Amino acid sequence: MMFTVLLVLFLQNVTPISTTPSKDCTPKPTDIVFVLDESGSVGEENFKLQNEFVAKFVEGFDIGKTKTQVAVLTFSSTIEVEFYLNSYYDKTQILQAIREINYTHPGLTMTHKALITARTELLDQAHGRRSDALPFVIVMTDGRSMIPPVTISQAHQLHALNVTVFAIGISSEVYEDELHGIASSPKNVIVINDFKTLMSIQKKALSGACDALMKKVHGENYTRTTPTTTTTPTTTTTATTTTPTTTTTPTTTTTPTTTTTPTTTTTTPTTT
Repeated sequence: MMFTVLLVLFLQNVTPISTTPSKDCTPKPTDIVFVLDESGSVGEENFKLQNEFVAKFVEGFDIGKTKTQVAVLTFSSTIEVEFYLNSYYDKTQILQAIREINYTHPGLTMTHKALITARTELLDQAHGRRSDALPFVIVMTDGRSMIPPVTISQAHQLHALNVTVFAIGISSEVYEDELHGIASSPKNVIVINDFKTLMSIQKKALSGACDALMKKVHGENYTRTTPTTTTTPTTTTTATTTTPTTTTTPTTTTTPTTTTTPTTTTTTPTTT
């Protein structure tokens, strides 16, 4: 009987583990295109860090044909399409494909060519672009492009197509004016010192992307709120046996004291 009671108390205090998958923040289907720097200044180790950042970023979205789709291209002197929006509909496969991208074409920073390819190929309906989806391009680079005015001009062509563009600059060699020209909003620019710092901005980048996507649907004045989770504490009642306490107050008996004042009689002698 005691074992049964203890088991019930234990089960009451076990916190259930939620098996519900976390939902991404996109208000509607989204087509995300990553434009990744593969120029000579990046290097193989930093390129791997960049890939890992992208993989972690993608983990924050629900992947599927009717949900979020992802495409990736790398750029240097040449442009390499790693995979299109309609190449993968499974998150595990996409994450593996991202992590397996190799650093094989180092060269010059031809960012303008990459933006042209993103617009004309990766955001093309033949390669998975959906008319009802939000187009989103994320450019990552460690320096200024070879032809900044042309790069900015190509970015503006994306803006004209209602594409949300993010720009992430990595290192002190980036040209911030160019990054602001690439991004579709000043809020869509992030600059960090090196590739090792990438993972520290993971939440900031994801939150910024979510805000940009929500504003695309609800307007610039939209403010995203974080849902509040209310936790109800579990109370365990333990039976307590209380022994009544008797308090004895000592009784003090006071005996009245009588003070007797002696009387003195004085006799005056009589003279005859």
